[in-house]
Amino acid sequence: MKRQDFLKLIGTGGGTLLFGGMAHPQMQLIYTPKKIKVYDNYVKGTQFYRRDFMKLAVSMDTPVHLKRDLENPYDQFAIKVMCHDKQIGYVAAFENIVMANLLDQGVVLTASISEIVKTNKPHNKHSYLMDVVAIQIFVELMVPASHIQLAELTKDRAANAMDIYRQGAHVIEEKITFNKKK
Repeated sequence: MKRQDFLKLIGTGGGTLLFGGMAHPQMQLIYTPKKIKVYDNYVKGTQFYRRDFMKLAVSMDTPVHLKRDLENPYDQFAIKVMCHDKQIGYVAAFENIVMANLLDQGVVLTASISEIVKTNKPHNKHSYLMDVVAIQIFVELMVPASHIQLAELTKDRAANAMDIYRQGAHVIEEKITFNKKK
């Protein structure tokens, strides 16, 4: 590989692929958006917002939104969990640092309810410890697309697909370029 090609590859973010041994010098790197789950756990502090939460009509996959609580005196990385403009709790303090930094940088995180725990237990002195609702948080990232994902193997039966293993990467690159023009 020429030095100039190497620098181009590193400059486009392909360095991680190169060092992992996965880059092909003749093939352009193609990126595709992928929704990745970065968190799935119980909302904390729900005991303080339980009354409002019980009034909400929520179910599995109900969207919630995350809001940084920059005025929180106890946690500088606090993230409020909001549902229908009502706070229902916080992302756990021991798990919120990375997500708080992402939110502070303008990264869009999407979230929804992943579990609701209904209980018929009588109120006791430890009921504030109960987990009531869990949320899942996703981020959409641009990830390198595999040549397998872009090849006909994902669309056609294997017997009808182009034989990418015997024809080499240059055929795949030509096929991808042809598909882009459509």
